[in-house]
Amino acid sequence: MEIEQRTKKGNGNWHSNMDGGVEDPKAASSSNFIIDLCTPPRSPNTDYSSIRKAKKTIGRYFYESGIDFSSVDLPSFHRMLSLSSGLVKYEFPTRDELKGWILESAVKEMKEQIKRIRSSWDETGCSVLLDEWTDIRGRNLVNILVECPKGAIYLRSDDISDFIGKKDLMLLFLEEVVAEVGEENVVQIMTSSTTAFMKEIGKELMDRIRPIHWTFSVWRCIELMLEKFCKINFIEKTLEKVKTVARFVLAHPETLKFDLVEHPNIQSTVIVPFLIIDKIVSEKETMMEMCFPSDLTSSVEGKEVSELLASESFWTDVSIVRAGTIPLIRIVLWMNSMTKEQFGYIYEMMDLAKEAIQAGFKRRGNQYLQFWKVIDEVWDGFLHTPLHSAAYFLNPQLYYSGNAYIDTEVDLDMLSCVVRSTKDHRIQDKITLQMEEYIICWDVFGSGWSVAVESDISIVQWWHEYGVKSPELQRLAIRILNQMCDGASKFHLNRSLAERAVCEGRNRSINQKRAFLHYNMHLQNFASGKTDYILADAGNAAVNNWIATG
Repeated sequence: MEIEQRTKKGNGNWHSNMDGGVEDPKAASSSNFIIDLCTPPRSPNTDYSSIRKAKKTIGRYFYESGIDFSSVDLPSFHRMLSLSSGLVKYEFPTRDELKGWILESAVKEMKEQIKRIRSSWDETGCSVLLDEWTDIRGRNLVNILVECPKGAIYLRSDDISDFIGKKDLMLLFLEEVVAEVGEENVVQIMTSSTTAFMKEIGKELMDRIRPIHWTFSVWRCIELMLEKFCKINFIEKTLEKVKTVARFVLAHPETLKFDLVEHPNIQSTVIVPFLIIDKIVSEKETMMEMCFPSDLTSSVEGKEVSELLASESFWTDVSIVRAGTIPLIRIVLWMNSMTKEQFGYIYEMMDLAKEAIQAGFKRRGNQYLQFWKVIDEVWDGFLHTPLHSAAYFLNPQLYYSGNAYIDTEVDLDMLSCVVRSTKDHRIQDKITLQMEEYIICWDVFGSGWSVAVESDISIVQWWHEYGVKSPELQRLAIRILNQMCDGASKFHLNRSLAERAVCEGRNRSINQKRAFLHYNMHLQNFASGKTDYILADAGNAAVNNWIATG
């Protein structure tokens, strides 16, 4: 009970800290710096609103970058702005202002922007994304994000260390999160944690809150499949050989005329090794024709790499690994490029990946089965939910293509989603009848089937246009198909601010507000495609991290 009360109090403090008035800038510290020392002091005719705007702009830079407020006092920071803006008569904000009225004003503006996103949740539904990790102090932390077609927002960060292994406390915490977002808005809660504890929590939460589905990030599930592949003896040995080649080549970049990794924004150390294998196999002729200088091949490492590249068994092994893994990697790359409406395709994508793996082993008998076994294990244990089957059923591009395979599993999963979507039996019956009309292309659906198959209309837009006479089914379809399959990891959040935000202390309120601003600015940049600063060298870092291990 004591922990429960503290948790509620903590959540309450968070919200009260995010509120508050905007401090008058006139009351801020007078120890302001002037950009140009030759500029005379501010006269009574100074444009006060321009000063305020300039300070807020500088403040936004600090909140967006996450750098320490003390940097505003650095002479080099002053010189930088002086050179970029010329003889400007505006004052720098002080540290107190960055922590005070400027921070409060930025928080207020961000809240207004978030309101506009929240207003869409009733129609499109939303996904609560849990970004879990353990920090260097051993604390179990989580960032809570909410995603919908209009963008993702950062809700808050929490220390959940006291809830791990304690079902009642964890369920209470998640129920509070759902209540904050709105039970009627949440389609799914997506986690990246595949622990038995969180899996059990998901089942119990779905029992308690009927409309919600507990799902696992597809990206994380594919990583889990690859991790299990790595425990297969010959794959583990093959990866060590590939690491030897990659380590040598990267240490001598002049020997290679192409990049080992073509997708620099993939920062997973689990995925990157298989991308390197894909590149090595596709560039086999180039790799075998490489002529290393004699001073390189005379070294122990150089001799080992030369012998590997000349070995037929090496190429056989990497080809087998490639055939068993690249179809899964392609799903990751597809999710990376597909920024909307992923959910209606993932069921089909997994089936196609398995078929591609089987086809890749057509001359090797049943070797594909060891890969299928792992895929099925993760699919059945974590990845598959009724929500995925329902999205497959409700995707008109697949359903009306003639290639859809609607078996008993898909039918039952679809009906499960109908029952979970509402407690009103009349609405459930209406949806069931409307499903029959969708199946046989009745009325408006008959006009839309060719559009779904032959045009590039989005599947959500299709339901907006051709589901008008089946409003209950239309609403369910739009809410399911608008969700995404990959979790919070795609946003590449810098967790250091969150780690400070959950710490007790006199600066906690300021750190929480800074985290609120920083992460929401980050998510806005991500939504607008301004990701160069986010993803720069992510792939190279992942390669280096992988090579450094073992």
